[in-house]
Amino acid sequence: MIFTTPLMIWELQANQVTYNQEPLILLGVLYLGVVSTAGAFFLWNKGLELMDAGIGSLFFFFQPIVGAFLGWLLLHEHLDRTFFIGGLFIITGVTIATFQKNRNTYKSS
Repeated sequence: MIFTTPLMIWELQANQVTYNQEPLILLGVLYLGVVSTAGAFFLWNKGLELMDAGIGSLFFFFQPIVGAFLGWLLLHEHLDRTFFIGGLFIITGVTIATFQKNRNTYKSS
């Protein structure tokens, strides 16, 4: 905020930006701020609270897979062969790390 506010003020004065304040646009911005950002952070932190952080943090790596899948499902984007190869690497890595973590937990008890 400290670094971007002066640039925002300069841009507003230099370009004479006009705003489109239609209700649907304002609702869309509000939705992105509240539901997509605040709601996602709340659910992410709640999920990490309910499980071991070492295992829960591995779900971070599923974000590109879920994002690409939703792009395919909702926006009809094309998923290339490299997506499936990368997704397989991510799933394999998370699986290995999860089993490794579980095996080490059982050995120490």
